[in-house]
Amino acid sequence: PHLKAVTLSAAAIQYKVRFSMSTYVSSAPQKDAQPVCLGISNSNLYLACTHGPLNTIKAGDPNGYDSLLFYRKETGTAYNSFESVKYPGWFITTAFDDWEKVEMYQVPTNRTTNFTLEDQQLLPS
Repeated sequence: PHLKAVTLSAAAIQYKVRFSMSTYVSSAPQKDAQPVCLGISNSNLYLACTHGPLNTIKAGDPNGYDSLLFYRKETGTAYNSFESVKYPGWFITTAFDDWEKVEMYQVPTNRTTNFTLEDQQLLPS
């Protein structure tokens, strides 16, 4: 499965996906950004940065979890970027055209790396 980006309108509202963003707490020094994990709500699917296909991550696998972590950095008053923890310099991106895949790219790129967070809700831990 691939995640694709589309501009939401009344005709495309059935394609709306909500993400749950979980903060990752670590004792390691952070790079002026918040480490987060991005999951698709009401599923067991997560965004990951990998070179090659991603297989199921097994509990206790020390090499699997860091591909699920991204540094969330505020890039202006309303925008956020998401950089891979495992592969520094690689960012979640979307094309400016609808129905293109959400993919990882190094910056600079002609794709967008800035995202707004809407309908934010803080859930109890």
